[in-house]
Amino acid sequence: MKKLLFVCVLVFLVTGCHSELSFSEMKAGKVKKEVQSFLESVEQDKGLYLYQADTAFYVFLNGKNPPEGEEAVWFNDFDVKSDGDIVTIDYDEEKLDTSDENEAQKQQRLYKIYRDKEYDVIKSMKNGESKSFDIVSGE
Repeated sequence: MKKLLFVCVLVFLVTGCHSELSFSEMKAGKVKKEVQSFLESVEQDKGLYLYQADTAFYVFLNGKNPPEGEEAVWFNDFDVKSDGDIVTIDYDEEKLDTSDENEAQKQQRLYKIYRDKEYDVIKSMKNGESKSFDIVSGE
């Protein structure tokens, strides 16, 4: 009986951990090498990047190295919502106050979004307005 209970709990943990659309902030060095390689290819350019994997996708917000004439930015208030077959990624972008060390640490943010199903559309909203991804890649 205890073995059966153990197996049931194990199956629940393995299959039920991400039964909803959810996300977590990641450290760039803690992702698999394909994702790491993608991040390295875009880390020098300010932008919004999407990497799609089998059961998750990664969103990389990069506020460093802005083009000439643009200001560096930092990111906060990241959230993910779904409506039918559409995933919406919401985040806020603010101009960087170079004297605030806390803001400087938020110039590059990486999020892993755990899919609960397949989605037809992934869209992003920056400060409440639609924003397209600069580069989309994946497996």
